[in-house]
Order: sequence, then C-alpha cells, then structure tokens
Amino acid sequence: MRLAELDRYAVWGAALRASARGTVRPGPTRPIVLYSLTDDDVKKARRAVRILGDVLLAAGAREVYPGVPGFDLVVRDRARMAAFEREGSLVASDYSMSMTHLFGTARMGSDPERSVVRPDFRHHATESLYVADSSVFPGNLGVNPQIAIMALADVCAERVARG
Repeated sequence: MRLAELDRYAVWGAALRASARGTVRPGPTRPIVLYSLTDDDVKKARRAVRILGDVLLAAGAREVYPGVPGFDLVVRDRARMAAFEREGSLVASDYSMSMTHLFGTARMGSDPERSVVRPDFRHHATESLYVADSSVFPGNLGVNPQIAIMALADVCAERVARG
C-alpha cells in the first residue's frame, strides 16, 4: 500500500453464516478456542471476496487487492474479479478473517452435559457467574445478532437484579 494514498483506500468485510462449529477448552494458562471452516464455508468466503471486489470496482475503484494467495495481487477489471469465484483458493488458511460472535460456545440449556449456562443465564458450575452474549445461542443465527444480544442481556440483567 502506498501511504501517501491512504485516504483513497477502503476495507470492506462480509458477514458469513458459517456452518463450522468451534470449541473452547481449558488451556494451561487461558482458554483455547479452536475453529475450522468447512469446505462450504471456504466457498462462501471465496464468493464474498469476489462480490466485494466487484462492488468496489463497480463503484469506481481503480484497483482491488483480493489478498488471497495464488490469485492476482491486484485486480483492475470486473471480468477478472469474476474469475476469482472459479479460480480463487479453496484453502481456509488463505483467507484472513476475524470472528466477531462465537455463537454457541457457552450454550444455554438445562443439561450440564450438553450446555454451559442454565436457562436463567447462570453458569452450571459457578453459581454467581452469568453469561449474556451470543455464546449462549445454540448456533450461528446467520444475521447480525446485535438486537438479539441486547434483548438477551436486558432479560439477564433483570434476573440478576431480582436476585
């Protein structure tokens, strides 16, 4: 990237409804979070890169940097960007990602063998620990969970306040 042109760069991201399931396990000093994309998830990521690149070019961008090894470093036309969906890598580690909502990592339920948090938001093993975020959901919602998380946190806060 040319720093003198930083005001002309845009970074966009895509929200994917991944089908992969992650795990959280105790580690020697901190929890270990493991998450591996499925083959279908990688195809969704590849399509997302293609669509975002196409949108940027259609909006007037002169260059798009897909950032995926094995494909053009710079794409300057929509036809070449369209080729990314056919030619882009299908290796999960070739895609830079950040996971923002770890759905289902502390699932809510009655059975401590199958869930981490009770239906009243309390942790099964730690009486005074409450969890009120997307980790208590059974899985990925496929949409931005902001409103659902806020509603869940409100219900949890009321229960905690009541004692």
